[in-house]
Amino acid sequence: MSGVIKLFASLALLCCLSGLALSQPKLPTPEEKREAEKAWEALIRTKGGREKLYSITNMLTEYANMTTLYGFPNSEWYFAYNIDGKTPSLVIADGSKSIQYYCSPKGLASIAYENLTGAFDTEQLTFLLETKWYKPEVLRVIREKEGRKEIDVIETIIGKQRVDFVYESEELLVSEVRFYYKGNIWRKYRFSDYTDIDGIKMPTKIAYGFDVEKYAHLNHSIPIMFMLNVDYDPEIFTKPQRATTPDAWKAKKPTPLPMP
Repeated sequence: MSGVIKLFASLALLCCLSGLALSQPKLPTPEEKREAEKAWEALIRTKGGREKLYSITNMLTEYANMTTLYGFPNSEWYFAYNIDGKTPSLVIADGSKSIQYYCSPKGLASIAYENLTGAFDTEQLTFLLETKWYKPEVLRVIREKEGRKEIDVIETIIGKQRVDFVYESEELLVSEVRFYYKGNIWRKYRFSDYTDIDGIKMPTKIAYGFDVEKYAHLNHSIPIMFMLNVDYDPEIFTKPQRATTPDAWKAKKPTPLPMP
């Protein structure tokens, strides 16, 4: 499945999820919540600290031939090539709707996806845990066995959706993020090989999938690149016709004045 198809499958489901009252985990006891908050604070400190996380105003990701610029709190610019590897496909979102642009025989065409409430906080928190604008509601932390090792899982609510953050207590770096729908996992990310980017710990390998049955392809990680607080061209969100290459997000250099 191409990156473009994966993205639009995700967007379509997010549209549906945003309008539904999703099944919620049972409420935590006061003791469970205290333990979960303590564990979450440890993750935040290891990540780089809340002050650094809250200073991030945008984030660029590149993986699986997809380039995405998140302008916090609720703007998104996504670029990829279609299956032919030549035709650009673009998505621009503003927090309430997402518009897909594609080439047609009559020129630039578009399809709008409405009611994307909740899509933007989950994407930010998947990679950063917290931002100045979004923070999950922490419920409880549980311990699970994964093969021969033990992992800790923090259950949270982001918007109306249950999202679990998985980590090993020795490293305190998130290794997996699970998204739930009606009590079942419907999407997963796995992260590995963390590095320091501007004082924030970020993964350099990612595996992801929507296969709720087996997630077999999660065993194959691919490189992911992050850039934080980049200098970008704000017109990419209003002039889609300018996006012809993956680096179209870059700020345009001012035209030098002619010599007198």
